[in-house]
Amino acid sequence: KNKNIILLDDVITTGATINEAVNILKQHGAGDVLCCSLAMARDWRAIANYELRISNFKFQISNT
Repeated sequence: KNKNIILLDDVITTGATINEAVNILKQHGAGDVLCCSLAMARDWRAIANYELRISNFKFQISNT
């Protein structure tokens, strides 16, 4: 109970799956839930129906 959780997803398309997962975790007593994804849908209107705070960052992996 009240533990912070990092939730990993490969792609966020509509936000429905991650939204449902967060709701279930919160119903079972989770503290903060941080959601991380490698990719996100280009259509931002699709995820506008959910209360997701979106912040993104970019990184580059060097082969040297």
